[in-house]
Amino acid sequence: MAGPQGSQWGPSTVHGKPKRGVGILNNELYVVRLVWNRLRYVKDPDTGKRVSGLNPESEWVVQAGRAAQG
Repeated sequence: MAGPQGSQWGPSTVHGKPKRGVGILNNELYVVRLVWNRLRYVKDPDTGKRVSGLNPESEWVVQAGRAAQG
C-alpha cells in the first residue's frame, strides 16, 4: 500500500521505537489503548526551550478503548 506521498511506507514509520510509543504499530490510537502521562515536558533553564522526557511506566495512566465507528 502506498503512503501519503505515493511512495512506500518506510520501516521507521511502521515499526518506530516501541520504548517511545512511536510508529504505526506502536501508536496507542491504532491499538485502541489510551495512555496519559507518558511524557513530561520541562523547560531547559539554559535555553528556555521545552524538552520532553519519558515518565516512568508506573506513572502512566492506561485505559483500554474501543475502535472508532466509521
